[in-house]
Formats: sequence, C-alpha cells, structure tokens
Amino acid sequence: MSSDKPESRATSDSQVVRHLEDGGIAILPTDTVPGLAILARGDAARRLSICKGYGEPRPFALHLRHMEDLRESLPKPPPGLASWLQQRLPGPWTLVVPSEWTNLPIDLEWPSATVGFRIPRNEPYVDIASRLSRPLLMTSVNAPGETPLFGEALRKWTSSKPEILSCLGDHQPAGIPSTVVVFNPLPEIKRKGGGTDSHLPGLKVLVLCSGNICRSPVAESILRREIASSWGVEMDDLESLGWIIHSAGTFALPGNPPTPESMEVAAGEGLNLDDHEATPLEIALEDRPDLVLGMAENHLQSLPPEVAGELLDPGGSEIEDPFGQGIPAYETMLVALKSAVRARVEAWSSWT
Repeated sequence: MSSDKPESRATSDSQVVRHLEDGGIAILPTDTVPGLAILARGDAARRLSICKGYGEPRPFALHLRHMEDLRESLPKPPPGLASWLQQRLPGPWTLVVPSEWTNLPIDLEWPSATVGFRIPRNEPYVDIASRLSRPLLMTSVNAPGETPLFGEALRKWTSSKPEILSCLGDHQPAGIPSTVVVFNPLPEIKRKGGGTDSHLPGLKVLVLCSGNICRSPVAESILRREIASSWGVEMDDLESLGWIIHSAGTFALPGNPPTPESMEVAAGEGLNLDDHEATPLEIALEDRPDLVLGMAENHLQSLPPEVAGELLDPGGSEIEDPFGQGIPAYETMLVALKSAVRARVEAWSSWT
C-alpha cells in the first residue's frame, strides 16, 4: 500500500486488519508517534525486535484496543491505580507494571519481568484496533538509540521494507511521545511526554471520629498497613505513591493521646499508636484532604459542603464508639474497623 496518495479509509482499514491478523507487521498512527505494530501472540516480541534491529527480544508496549482490554490485562490493580488510569486513558501515557500483576494472553511469549500498556486515543488507530481480535505490540519506527522517524524519512524507511504495511496516509501523529510511568512498585517517570499531570495514584485521606482517641487512630493505622501491603511497600513509602493518611476528631482536644484500650488492641495487630496526638477537624481540614472517611453519619454532617465525605465502610455500616465501655467494646470496634478497611481497600482496587 502506498502512503503517497490518499485511499479510502474502508479499504485501508480492511487491508491492515487482514495483514495484522495474518501475522504481518504494520505501521499505524497513534496519538504520539507512528508505531510498528504486530498482533500480540506467539513470538510477536521476537519478530518485532528483529524488525526494529535488536539482537534480543524486547518488552515492547502492549497497545490495547479499549479500556476493557486494560481491565482484563490488569484485573487486580493496587489501591488507587484503577481510578488514576481511568482518568488518564485513553491518552498519551505508558503504564509499566510488574508482569506478576498482569493477565497476558496465554499464547504470548513474554521476555520481561515488566509489562507496558498504552491505549492511544487517535481516531484512525481506534478504527483499526477495534476491529482486531486482540491487542497489539507496538514500538516507534526507528533504529535502536535513534529518534522516531517522520515524514519523508519514514516513507523512505517504509519503502525499503515492502513486507511492512503502512496505513499512515495523511494521518501523521503529533510526534510527542507518551509519558512513561514505571511502578516497580514505587512510581518513577522514565520519560516525560504528552502526559503532564501527576503520576501519583494515591489520595490524601482524613479518617474522622469524635475525639480522635479511639476509632480513627486505629482505623488510620490499619488503613496505612493494608494499602502498603496491597502495593507491596513499607508504610513509610506510602507518600511516594501519593497516599497521605491522617485522622482527626469533630470534638478532639489537641494533643490528647489515644485511650489505653485503643493502644492495646492496636498493639495486638502489631500497630504502634505511641506518637498519635488528637487533632481537631478544623485543623486537619487545612491540609485539604481529597476524601474524609467518617465512622458515622454524624461525623460526615460536620463537614463543610465543599469537602467530600463517605463512611469508612463503603457498605454503609457505622462503627460504634467504644469509649468508656472496656476492652470487649474495643475488640468489637477492631473487628468492625478491619472489615471496613478491607472493603474500602477492595473498592479502591476495583475497576468501576
């Protein structure tokens, strides 16, 4: 197919789809740079590496057809990642995650411990990709270590590779590469490109009760632990993911320590509340949390209208105040908090 004269989109799309389904390599437009594409099956990574000029198979990015592909490929993302991705994809971002997080096609030979994902929003790409039976492996069109090819240089390269089908025509991409974010598991920007906003998937969360000496300090500690565990990091690393978690009370006296009973049940979970000091709600709101998680509806009613608030338990159950009722009430509180936190972390780890 020549890229020097316009062809009907229907003919062009049909030819490229057949070529790719038959195992061929094609040049497709994306929302960033033109890409060498091959259907993601069998030894696709090896074949694309040979075409690109690499001696060994490389882990090229999986270019997906739509968000449903991403949900199937990353079925259980750690807390906050699904929401972060849904706000940015399709778009100029490349997500790289450990292979163990992913669900790759069973017949795809994969040469790497990490997997990169992209979902271009370019309309000609979507027109072709949506007609394919599975996602694509893609890489930029250039020799190893050189810049991506465009225009006449790309046409000259394509003419020397008659086995490669080009469907660029007049649809030359913008030329701005995607922003590559690697989660391993802490995030690192490997390349700055078209995606320019925050690469941190966490939230600034405030856990709220009445005095900030019973329920909320224990809930704060459990929440930190469970989010860190889901990401496979230490609790001290949570802020590197954007997760900032504090607690406060609607009637808290500044500096009050947790009750001895809260400290005891927390210690039984391996959690230390020695450094906790009660914080009044109005002071905690100065840090502008993204979300306030209350123990009961009366705590949410104390929030200003511009502040987002929900019950800690996404199922809607309130957690009763154990103050002054002895250890059995605190043990009941602990069971309820652990259940609510598990449900909350599960919700943050789910696709919506």
